[in-house]
Amino acid sequence: MTQNDDGSIFRFTGCATFGAHHNAYRICGTEGQIENLRDMSERVLLRYNNWSKPEGAEDVSIYKPGWNDPDEEAIIKSGHGGSDYLTARAFLDCIRENRQPEHPYHIHSAVAMSSVAILGHRSVLEGGKPFDIPDFTKEEWRVQYENDHLSPFHNTDGTEPTMPCCSNPDYKPTEEQVAKYKEVLGIE
Repeated sequence: MTQNDDGSIFRFTGCATFGAHHNAYRICGTEGQIENLRDMSERVLLRYNNWSKPEGAEDVSIYKPGWNDPDEEAIIKSGHGGSDYLTARAFLDCIRENRQPEHPYHIHSAVAMSSVAILGHRSVLEGGKPFDIPDFTKEEWRVQYENDHLSPFHNTDGTEPTMPCCSNPDYKPTEEQVAKYKEVLGIE
């Protein structure tokens, strides 16, 4: 679970251990909900609560959203649902305008977002132990993690992982799997 700066709370449920690759999101709020359909159609379902439906609106709407952006074509072609393009554009805009990026692109937010997955992995390894998401704007949090180099991955210099890659303590990738991993990453 995570609470955002605006007070909204998101719960992430990892239930796709053996499923095909697909991300599904449902956002529920005080006025209703919106979610992407799980039929790979790229459509969205919008449903209002009975007491908050705008006059003339449908109870349930299903539609394929578009980008209200002059760069729509480039966004669609860029990959990862447009996030590659939008991130690169925000980065280049900051360079052109000689300014620091705003949240969520500044360094402290970026590291905090990355730490969610890292600490989630550690939580799994420790039987669901809760971990606080660090506030890297504070020196005490930065100091706490500055020498933390634990990783479930082979390093680019070929060194072994420094922590298990999954919750099964007896699992180790085969030599063939490690070789393929190193080949893909260009590690010798």
